[in-house]
Amino acid sequence: MAALTTRQRIADRVGNLLGGATWGVVAAATAILPAYSRRRVRDQAIRHARLAYLLGGGSGVERLGYDEPETRAYLDDHVTGEGVFWDIGANIGEFALHCAARNDRVRIYAFEPVAENYAVLAERVRDGGLGDRVHALPLALAARNELTAITLSNLFAGSVRNVLDGRTDQYGNVPKAGRQAVLAIRPDDAVALFGVPRPDHIKLDVDGLEPEILGAAPDILRSVRSVLVEVKGRYAENAALIEAPLQAGGLAEDMAFRERWGGENRLFLRPA
Repeated sequence: MAALTTRQRIADRVGNLLGGATWGVVAAATAILPAYSRRRVRDQAIRHARLAYLLGGGSGVERLGYDEPETRAYLDDHVTGEGVFWDIGANIGEFALHCAARNDRVRIYAFEPVAENYAVLAERVRDGGLGDRVHALPLALAARNELTAITLSNLFAGSVRNVLDGRTDQYGNVPKAGRQAVLAIRPDDAVALFGVPRPDHIKLDVDGLEPEILGAAPDILRSVRSVLVEVKGRYAENAALIEAPLQAGGLAEDMAFRERWGGENRLFLRPA
């Protein structure tokens, strides 16, 4: 897939400036305001970041209800009752919190390695009194267990298209805004070595690392009931890289879901 167009770059810059300024206010407020006021400032910042997105920016804060209604539909229709839900690429927690608000019996494990995103995610979980059901984990899932780094597209919460060292995003781009150390672990080893409960449902949206993560989760994929995975950029043209490990685990794509919502997020289910 070709690199971002000039129009996309300009739109991202506008969104980044708005979003960066907004989250800068949040950071300053954290140091001087009581907890209640900090929450109000943070909530206002999320609204501003959504506005930045509508003006063309690249923030991930806006996604619920604006960019990915199909993800909300997946959570409402499939992540029901008791079970374990892994939100891989949780960002600031829009979908994890949406799920928690609609299902008080599911246990949620939200993986988000980017420091700015994780800080807001963890604060929202804590302030919502959800710490017993939503477990925010500052880990990257990848093909091998290692200490590595993330290259960052932006330096404010809600940013997307951040990638692990040596990789590119789904459009072939390498972010250049900064770097951050991170611990990466194979999904199967998160279960085997650290006791993270095996998921019944997975939402996977990591801007380019989807095939690598799925390839490192053969044990999980043999038992998981549903997987919603983003398929964009070069993977839209070579979806077999994503489909192969899911099919090897016994999952099949729900074509009705794709027909309803398009192919940017595809749903794979375990046949009854």
